[in-house]
Amino acid sequence: MQRKDRFNLRGSRRLQVFANLLSFVLPVALPNVSAGQIPKIDLAPYDFGKFSCAKQTVEFLDDTHLLLSVLQSTYCQPKKNVQPPTPHITVIDLDGKNPRSVPAEGVVAVVPGPVGHITVATMSEVKVLSLENFAVVWSQPILLSGKYAPNLLLSPSRKLVSVEDDSTEVLRGKSRKARYRLFNAESSQAVEEHIGRFITGISDHGYAVCSGTSGCKSITIHDRPSLFGDPPDRNQPLYFFNESQAVWLGYDKQLHFMSSGGPIPLPMELKGIYPPFSDLAQISDLSATTPRRLLLYTDGCLLGDFDDCYGKIYYRVTAVDPQFRKVIFQRSIPADAAQRISPDGHHVALATRTHIYLLSIP
Repeated sequence: MQRKDRFNLRGSRRLQVFANLLSFVLPVALPNVSAGQIPKIDLAPYDFGKFSCAKQTVEFLDDTHLLLSVLQSTYCQPKKNVQPPTPHITVIDLDGKNPRSVPAEGVVAVVPGPVGHITVATMSEVKVLSLENFAVVWSQPILLSGKYAPNLLLSPSRKLVSVEDDSTEVLRGKSRKARYRLFNAESSQAVEEHIGRFITGISDHGYAVCSGTSGCKSITIHDRPSLFGDPPDRNQPLYFFNESQAVWLGYDKQLHFMSSGGPIPLPMELKGIYPPFSDLAQISDLSATTPRRLLLYTDGCLLGDFDDCYGKIYYRVTAVDPQFRKVIFQRSIPADAAQRISPDGHHVALATRTHIYLLSIP
């Protein structure tokens, strides 16, 4: 290769690096809203940020209400002479008004679903509460066998609720394995149960069960056709955005698709979303109604790495429409902000320990 050709090649590489930097520094579809204009809700009246051993969550209950919960963490013991939090669940409007609270003594997990209802779990039962007066719509014993709190998850449309717990006693002293039980969130009817299987996602029809001795080789769903396409890594959850298609975020910075019918879309490259030196990227949330929107979180820096970053560390949230393969919204966020998207996909809540910031997106 001649010297002139080598110079041109190096120059093209420099231009490509510079283009990558610009594509990140100039984000896609950033809303024209200054920081001072973003609606903000103070969380101090709801005991947020006051207790070191509190489990605090903010979720969209529906398109017009937020669900706040302050629970006693089962993984933490309060310090001596420190008053533990009084567990409670609160529902407020999106403008922070009309709060309604109910005590949550013994509650260890809360999720917002079905839409307009609240699902809670204690160490002995799972219950669905109404929005109007927090009345119990149905309850179901779950007979936890381990000492840790169960993990509650919802299907994309919030029609199914999953209860995950340690099933050591169920397996009569054998190696510790997780037990997964799936209920219809509207009727309490049991849908399916698995012990020791690897669950990679939840569809509106049942668990997405990963099979394979080394890695995820195939994915099957209860009473549904198998999914085809590139299966996710065991550490990458699968998200269903319609009845037959699912998506997962790969380490290659692309959205990968799986389908149980019809053609399988090519991976979607996420240009301009990742910092040049990224540390963490994950799917934070999925809207509950169509068109489905994914909420992605990324952090990192322009130069160096996260442990030795030269300059500013970036924290960003991005809304993506996987069906139409487009970026809808992107914004820098506080470092400690949890991210949630409303069921209709038109509001994003950024929850820190002290405030909720509400953003509207097209």
